[in-house]
Amino acid sequence: MQLNVFLFLLMNVSFLFHSFSQCSFSSTSGSSYTVNVRLDPVAIVTTTNDCASGYNYEVEVSYNIVFSGTPPGSLGTLQGWLTCGSSSDIFFNLPNNGTDSSGTSTTTGSPWTGDTDCATTTVSDRQCNSVDLEIQGSGGINERVNCTSSSSSLPIELGSFTLRAEKSGKVLILWETLSEINNDYFSIEKSVNGIEWEIIGKINGAGNSSKKLYYNYVDVDGINGAAYYRLKQTDYDGKFKYFRPIFGNVKRNYNASEELVVYPNPFNENLTVEVAEENINQVQIYSLDGQQLVITSSDKTISNGKVVFNLNDLRPGMYVVRCNENVQRILKN
Repeated sequence: MQLNVFLFLLMNVSFLFHSFSQCSFSSTSGSSYTVNVRLDPVAIVTTTNDCASGYNYEVEVSYNIVFSGTPPGSLGTLQGWLTCGSSSDIFFNLPNNGTDSSGTSTTTGSPWTGDTDCATTTVSDRQCNSVDLEIQGSGGINERVNCTSSSSSLPIELGSFTLRAEKSGKVLILWETLSEINNDYFSIEKSVNGIEWEIIGKINGAGNSSKKLYYNYVDVDGINGAAYYRLKQTDYDGKFKYFRPIFGNVKRNYNASEELVVYPNPFNENLTVEVAEENINQVQIYSLDGQQLVITSSDKTISNGKVVFNLNDLRPGMYVVRCNENVQRILKN
């Protein structure tokens, strides 16, 4: 069976809708300059999907650093600490080269939580609601201050962000916003390793809106293998926010006997599994604790190496699909 398949795979990085934090520091002697630092915890990064007993995590922090006046050649120190629930002083570094810069920094230290929501956890779930910043530089700047903003306005409230493969091999990127404030544009970024990102497109925003709006972009180059996509939203004043990446896997013209194809993932009710036709009765679904779920013949439809499971009765959470030695993790919303 020849397939042109697009798979949604679970990515254990989660959305954040959070107000930003901002600090401003000014020199008191020598060259006159000001440093404005905007910080925004944007995502929780975990190292495992198996969190039955808890998990360690890091926090991805978006930053925007702007100098005015006569900036120094470099700063001595520019670094921060987050407080997430009972875990305080979660360290992260920022560029201190004395020039305007923006990007993301990931914390170190890997705090532990006994929760079991590693696949879906958000910055709000982890209660990352306070950030301190330390700065040292010429001109008498030497401070550690709390930069947490009390503002609760959300520049963008994102409703969904999904991908879909076309038969031509192109990838259709779709997202919706529930509200927008001063939204200038979206940048669509793509990566093959989740670390190095390339801007592949730009879509103008609506500015201000209180109704649901729909956007799409077509990656005409597509992918043959694995790739990540993410959105960057930029305000009219240049402030920006990253939303979590989505991981997609497009494999063109392969033999299904070599693969276990499961979609959509995450799913709501029906789950489709494609394998070699002779293996169709070997498909099994387990809970994370290893319990095989009982699926009766009335709960599934089989046709040409494809089986559709109705899993409406399953509770939301993570499960495992297995056929012979092939395994896929799935998430029910």
